[in-house]
Amino acid sequence: MKTLKSISIVTVWALGLYLLSALGVSNSRAQQVISYQGVVTQNSTPLSGTHNVTISIYPSATGGTAIYTENQSVAFTSGLFNVLIGSVTPLPMLMWNSQYFLDVAIDGTEITTRSQLGSAPTAWSSRFADSARVAGSGASAGGVTTLNTLSGAVTLSGGGGTTINQSGQTITISSSGGGGTGIQGIQNTDGTINITSPNGPTATIGLADNAVTTAKLANNSVTTAKIVTGAVTNAVVGSGSATNGQILTANGSGGAAWVTPAAFTLPYSQSLSSGSNLFSLTNTGAGSALAGTASSGSGTPAVVGNTTNATGIGVLGVTSDGGSGVNPNAAVCGTTLGGFGIAGSASTGIGVEAYASSTGTAIHAILGSGATTAQAGLFENTAVTTTGNLLEARCMGTGEAGYFHIDNAASTANALQVSTLGTGGALYATCAGTGAPAAIVGEATAAGANNSTGVWGKCDETGAAGIGVYGSNAGGGVGVYGNSTSGVGVEAITGGAGNALVAQTGGTGYAIKALSTSTTNTTPTILAQSSSINPSVFCIQGEITSSFPAGNSTGVRGINDGTGSDGIGVWGSHAGSGWGVFGEVVSGRGVFGLATGGGTGVLAEASSSSAGGNALIAEIDGSAASSTTANNCAIFRSGSTNVARIDRTGKGFFDGGTQSSGADVAEEFDVAGARSSYSPGDVLVISTTGDRQVEKCITPYSRLVVGVYATKPGVTLTDMDIDADESARVPMGVIGVLPTKVTTEGGAITAGDLLVTSSTPGCAMKADLKKLQIGQALGKALENFSGHGTGVIKVLVGKY
Repeated sequence: MKTLKSISIVTVWALGLYLLSALGVSNSRAQQVISYQGVVTQNSTPLSGTHNVTISIYPSATGGTAIYTENQSVAFTSGLFNVLIGSVTPLPMLMWNSQYFLDVAIDGTEITTRSQLGSAPTAWSSRFADSARVAGSGASAGGVTTLNTLSGAVTLSGGGGTTINQSGQTITISSSGGGGTGIQGIQNTDGTINITSPNGPTATIGLADNAVTTAKLANNSVTTAKIVTGAVTNAVVGSGSATNGQILTANGSGGAAWVTPAAFTLPYSQSLSSGSNLFSLTNTGAGSALAGTASSGSGTPAVVGNTTNATGIGVLGVTSDGGSGVNPNAAVCGTTLGGFGIAGSASTGIGVEAYASSTGTAIHAILGSGATTAQAGLFENTAVTTTGNLLEARCMGTGEAGYFHIDNAASTANALQVSTLGTGGALYATCAGTGAPAAIVGEATAAGANNSTGVWGKCDETGAAGIGVYGSNAGGGVGVYGNSTSGVGVEAITGGAGNALVAQTGGTGYAIKALSTSTTNTTPTILAQSSSINPSVFCIQGEITSSFPAGNSTGVRGINDGTGSDGIGVWGSHAGSGWGVFGEVVSGRGVFGLATGGGTGVLAEASSSSAGGNALIAEIDGSAASSTTANNCAIFRSGSTNVARIDRTGKGFFDGGTQSSGADVAEEFDVAGARSSYSPGDVLVISTTGDRQVEKCITPYSRLVVGVYATKPGVTLTDMDIDADESARVPMGVIGVLPTKVTTEGGAITAGDLLVTSSTPGCAMKADLKKLQIGQALGKALENFSGHGTGVIKVLVGKY
């Protein structure tokens, strides 16, 4: 379609609006149109032919959103056109109390100035007057003409308690109720009556539940004749001011009163001489036969039993049914919130004696669920001169004399804790039996691996001689013996400056002998851990003080005689930045690893983490010059022959040569601009903006070309120290096979073509041998490239 470069239009109006609604035709929307004419010229030439005309109506002269849009295909004759707006898309119902503007576009080109709709379209609103003319007549009339055959002004009035109120266009009719001749109603303001049909014509009234209160009853108004037998129940009889335990009784003056029964008064005291029980209580239910509670100060007993007879019993409790479970029936049960549950005092006899004849428990001390720091049992000796035992447990049977058990799986407390402020041992155990007994046996049955401990000795003493567990055997046996099937046999921990474990032997035996008899054990036989931040503290320190011949003394020696390929003689692990295994020696071996079954003599491994540990550090001190046998950082041998050596200056010697995975030789160079803008494969040229600096090529046939940003160099050279940070530099490959960025700017590349720099930054292109000069060649292509844009191929970089 032809585009209108320049268009002008002359609008012709005043053809009027056709409204058949004024003639009484209701379905006449197709005739609601606006006739619109105009003359259009393009570059001063009248427009002809058929064109698309878009007509829109806006509520404003500029901007805004169209409220109506219509498209018509219109014939133009010498620039003249005529349309009926609304003949394709019906016009909306417009309220002509505001201005509207017409916008015309021809073939998509909009006339820049909108035309205001004038008087002829505004005549459209006259059809509303025609509609109002028939609103109040006929069967379909929509207006009210009479009210109950009355016409003219009609007034509403109320009577009989009825009021009529008008607010705007709303009329409200309401009634105050109450016995008039109008609308009636019964109201219940305090909720004491039940009303059915409160607005009539017949209402039913009754008392509501709980409606009769003391305030609504007059004195003597409720007589016996008015109360039905059984109507007054316990639920409706109040206790008034009575307290717990009082009873209602006659007061002797014709009335009643709440009093405390006088059948049993407190305090009660009685003294008799009788062979039977003076006070006997039997409870056949689940409660207690006797419960005593003392709420006064310390030392006040709840129940006191006193006998002056040498064989008498102060308090005797007997139960014939012991019950079962954690809390069985008790013969005597004492509870306290702070004092003593049961207290027994004896000058020569027994203060409290408990006896169980069958399977029951002689004494059962219980702490309630709300107990915090309470104690189930306390044995206290306040006489500092006594030599007797505070607690003595004897067993004539085959069970334990004492058994301590924690049933709470989440508890971290000790089942038994013993402490002393004296000079004796906190726990002293002797065994006089036969059959290889142990004075102390610690057994851990927990299933958690490495979490169960048989015997744990802890010493919080600050003195250097404090010992957690001390075992001594003068007869050649074992001082401390630990045996575990899944946990730890013996664990030694120190929190101070002392040693976690000291083992000493004066004979020919082992100071420490650790054996693992399990064929499936995956944990170390000996595990040494240290939390010290002092760099001079070691988990295991092996020291030889004897003057053995040079080369034969070993501080720590690990031997792996297994056949597994992963066997390790000595394994040191450190989660921080220290040493897993540290070996220091004057003349012998610092660390010696021997594997005879295909394993590893010494394995150095460091986990990758933010701490940045090293797998292996070999350090040589002193200033003596290196030789083939001494003063080297490391020597590697095959048999007894040196095959590789790194001397104290860092120079490496390799008899078999070296091999790396890279295919080129590179050297570190500074770059011009941001380091992040460079990537492997960039073709680099000498930068003229700085010394010993390179940059990407940007011109063809540059004689400044020197190399390629190496992807994976086999050897990297540098002019800086070994520990220098070269992260701001790039490794530039100067010789060898390098992946190189290329472009077809000089034509398709074939293997063997000489390559030079191109105008594409960092890319090489095929050289035109007629233009090639000395110093411009980068190298020879080893692969073909004919694609669009840029690519990467392998190039043999060198000077050709």
